[in-house]
Amino acid sequence: MSENGSADAFEVETLADKTIDSLSLQPGRVIWIWASTHSLDLIEALAYRIRARGAFRALRLTMESLLQRIGMDLPEPYLAIVPEHELRWLDDVDAIVEVRDHSGYLPDVALLRRRGCWRVHVLNPTPALAAAFGLSVEALRRRVRLAINVDYRYLDS
Repeated sequence: MSENGSADAFEVETLADKTIDSLSLQPGRVIWIWASTHSLDLIEALAYRIRARGAFRALRLTMESLLQRIGMDLPEPYLAIVPEHELRWLDDVDAIVEVRDHSGYLPDVALLRRRGCWRVHVLNPTPALAAAFGLSVEALRRRVRLAINVDYRYLDS
């Protein structure tokens, strides 16, 4: 198990490969990774693969405890506010990879869909996410392993 408690290196590398393959990256594309401190190893694996394909990455890093505080303490209208600089930045972003690795979440931004920004959600089977689902870490890892190894050719059959 890695230092931050996520899946072992092989699983993280495999998860990163599958995620990046789903993006069909071309050189010069810009990918924005949204993740928490629970997934530092996956962030590194994703960022490396993005750059290795000639694309660029940016990172929005948060902490589960911060998201919980914001969700519980701040007025709901504040949660929907998107800063103007992020809206301008979205014009340059081709895709967002959102890593789900804990019980909190990053708010859905409807503007992403209107701006044509592709969004990919990735489940990283961390202890925090397993607890949120009421599963053991191993049970969640088994489920994620099965999901990422699906032969997509047979899904439409």
